[in-house]
Amino acid sequence: MNIAGRRLTVISSPDGIAAILRDHHNVFKSNYAQVELTQAIAGFLENAPRLQEILHHQMSPMSGRTLAKMSMRKFTTTYVERLLQEMNVFVARSERGAKAVSLMELVGRCRLAALCRAFFGPSFTDDVYDDVSCMDGSVYARLYRLPYYWRPSTQARERLIARLSEHVKKLEEDSADVVITTMDILRANKLTPEEMAWLLLVFLWGLYANSTNMTFWALTEILADEKLATRLRAEIDGVLRAHGETGKSDAPCATDLPTLLRRDPHALDSLPLLESVVQETIRLRLISTPLREASCDTELVVDAAAGRRVVVRKGEYVMAHLMGTHWDERWYEQPDKFMPDRFMSNGYASGLEGTDGDNTTRPKRTRPPFFYHSARDGTLQPTK
Repeated sequence: MNIAGRRLTVISSPDGIAAILRDHHNVFKSNYAQVELTQAIAGFLENAPRLQEILHHQMSPMSGRTLAKMSMRKFTTTYVERLLQEMNVFVARSERGAKAVSLMELVGRCRLAALCRAFFGPSFTDDVYDDVSCMDGSVYARLYRLPYYWRPSTQARERLIARLSEHVKKLEEDSADVVITTMDILRANKLTPEEMAWLLLVFLWGLYANSTNMTFWALTEILADEKLATRLRAEIDGVLRAHGETGKSDAPCATDLPTLLRRDPHALDSLPLLESVVQETIRLRLISTPLREASCDTELVVDAAAGRRVVVRKGEYVMAHLMGTHWDERWYEQPDKFMPDRFMSNGYASGLEGTDGDNTTRPKRTRPPFFYHSARDGTLQPTK
């Protein structure tokens, strides 16, 4: 396949995708694609390549460390507190009269308010859902040059840039460590408030867009399966009872989650069914196809066990087709079916066997191939 006169190789094998995204990331560059994406999000700037370099080489590594699982607990209480406030507003509105509501809007509005409070602090107004949602809806049309009505999303983006520009001028110490450290990076690079706002908007979109979509699909599966919802509620209630948050043993638990998390940041760490549901949602619904450009001639290992390689020349493109792995029956039984317990089973803890086209037995993998979005910037990462 050719794109703009250049050869495109589509890779759907676990080894090949891991090589593109992790093992040989210095060979397979995403600079051009990343600049295009960030401009689709935040708008055109003449120095966009320089800002992208700051985002990729300075902001992303810092936020990756700050948003790692162990470090992120310091934000969890604030996030949950604001999330519950926004959800209570929704419940209060619903009690005034039954009506159909958009699950995507409910998820997006509540999560965005919580993200803004946790990372930008209470001084940043977090009623930005309508503008973020409008802008997000236009990103891929802009990126792939598809026809669309541009004016509403452009105006929404301008309002977001203006709000963030004002915020960085008066940033207070109530912001999260990740934003304070980010601001130190931006000031060290002597960026204007508008350039800082441009980068912060890209950062906010990375936190919001992909995880909101996955949360929507996870809730869709839970709401469609009453037995699964009951099992999840029982698992959560069991954890809460273990921390002394009980009523009657046969009644659902009610607790002040922020207080519980302040007392014990690890209180919700052991929820294996919920974690499996999240992983299965990512496996089934992640449709991203990262595109990379080869910076030099190289041999790409697409199947280490079988010794299969593909030669990629300098300037050619490779595309990581994630669904080709996540929906491959060699790794996952009934790959097109949502199975909430899938990642709790021993088979998926130890890996599955498969065969190649020539009936050669494939060595057993230590675990099935799995790819996910990084919380730090929305980029894709393979599991180790």
